[in-house]
Amino acid sequence: MAWGALALIVGLITGGVQDVVPARDVWITREFRTMGTVLRIEVAAPSRTSALAASEAAFRAVQRVDGAISSWRRDSDVGRLNASAARRPVHAPELIALIDELTTWSVDTEGAFDPVVGALIEAWDLRGAGRYASAEDVVAALRRTGLRHLRVDAAHDALQWTVDGAWLDAGGFGKGLALRVARAALDSAGVTAARLDFGGQTLATGSDRHASWLVGVAHPDRRSHSVAALRLQNASAATSGQSERHRELDGQVVGHIVDPRTGYPVSPWGSVTVVSADPMVADIVATALFVMGPDAAMAWARERQDVGVLALEVVDDVLVRRTNQIMEQLLQ
Repeated sequence: MAWGALALIVGLITGGVQDVVPARDVWITREFRTMGTVLRIEVAAPSRTSALAASEAAFRAVQRVDGAISSWRRDSDVGRLNASAARRPVHAPELIALIDELTTWSVDTEGAFDPVVGALIEAWDLRGAGRYASAEDVVAALRRTGLRHLRVDAAHDALQWTVDGAWLDAGGFGKGLALRVARAALDSAGVTAARLDFGGQTLATGSDRHASWLVGVAHPDRRSHSVAALRLQNASAATSGQSERHRELDGQVVGHIVDPRTGYPVSPWGSVTVVSADPMVADIVATALFVMGPDAAMAWARERQDVGVLALEVVDDVLVRRTNQIMEQLLQ
């Protein structure tokens, strides 16, 4: 399966309540643990058997993505690439189109999105107990950060690092890619409607042109408290923030999202919710805009006609809400 062939216009957004689904359809709900989180699949199909088969197909598609892009697994394509350092090229034909797509988004966001941040993850020990990196550590890690260190040999379907110590992490795009591929599996299975919640990013889709879903957007500091609602069709919603995923080290806040331009973790200023027809685009853009910060994020978003953006910033305990034009049309 070539990832480039899977670029789709996708699915209905997240939320809770389906509006119009023919009564003859059967709904099933299943949960799977994969890619370090929970994938919840709700499917409507003409029969229970076909709904179960569709959910299995979607789950298997997500597992295939994990087998290709996980940086936690040495047997994945990305795992093999990361382990190769700069010593040799790695034959990875399924990654070629993906790397090209990731590079396009890195350029589009002026480097706010860049998945080659492994050296920074190590410098801040973001996969461990965490530590506050010194300025020298950050400078050294930045020398091994960025897609510019990855040489693509499309003629031979090969990739090679140009510097030792650089490695790619799928945290900023992996769930979105998995949902994109799951959507393709569901389309092939002929489901009537479906909603997938993958660790907080949701993809929902429906064949009925009137079907819609209500989406709650949580307060960035109080995840159980909804502060906005969206009603959407055939799209995906991703939220990026780190108010609940940061550590305090030596009096300094260290979040789990690192800025590939500066080398420092992004402060927990609030959250960004992005709506896109493509789940991977929603995932990437949410990550990039959170890295940019609220002002730069909204300046970028106001120029776009392909994504909806909602930025929630906490200023002196007051929640400030900003949107672009597309998102205004989706808010209830």
